[in-house]
Amino acid sequence: MEKYNDFPGRIIPTKVAIADMFGSKYLLVNMCGNLVDAELYNGFVFSGNLMYEDYGNKYKLFLKSKKIVGLPGSGYIYRIHSSSIMGSNRTNAFEVEFNNKIIAIQHLERLIFYLEISNFELGYFYDLYRQWLDGQIVKDNGWTIEEQEKSNNFILKRKKLLEKYLKNNDGV
Repeated sequence: MEKYNDFPGRIIPTKVAIADMFGSKYLLVNMCGNLVDAELYNGFVFSGNLMYEDYGNKYKLFLKSKKIVGLPGSGYIYRIHSSSIMGSNRTNAFEVEFNNKIIAIQHLERLIFYLEISNFELGYFYDLYRQWLDGQIVKDNGWTIEEQEKSNNFILKRKKLLEKYLKNNDGV
C-alpha cells in the first residue's frame, strides 16, 4: 500500500501500528494478509469465535515484534461462507451494530490493559481511546431515538469509567 511509503523502508513504528487499532488508517489490524515470524506465536493465546477477533489479538503481536514492515501490493483473497461468524444471518441492524460496538470496546479495553502491563505510551493511548469513544456517539444514522440513546448511554458510561479509573490512578 502506498500509505506505507510514509515510513522510511516501510518500517512502521510499534506506536503507529498499535494506534491503528483506533482508526485503521494503515489497515494493520487484520490478522489476514500478514507474514508473521512463527516465533512471535510462542505463548500467544488467540481468542477465537468472536466477531472482530483481530482487534483483540493483533496488538499482542505488535508488542512482541522487533520490526513491523508494510509490504506493497495485496496477495489476499477473502472468502465468506455461510457457517462463519461474518457470514451469519443478520436481521436486526441496530442489535448487530450495538453488539459490535460492545465487542470493539472490550477489545480496546483489553488492549489498554496490555499497554499498562507493558508500560507503553499510556497517556497517548488513553487519549486515543477517549477520542475513539467520542467518535462512537451516534447522531443520526437511521436508528430510532431509543436506539441512539441506548448506544450513546453505553458509550458515555464507558467514558465515565475511564475517567474515574484515570482519576483514581493519578491520570497514569
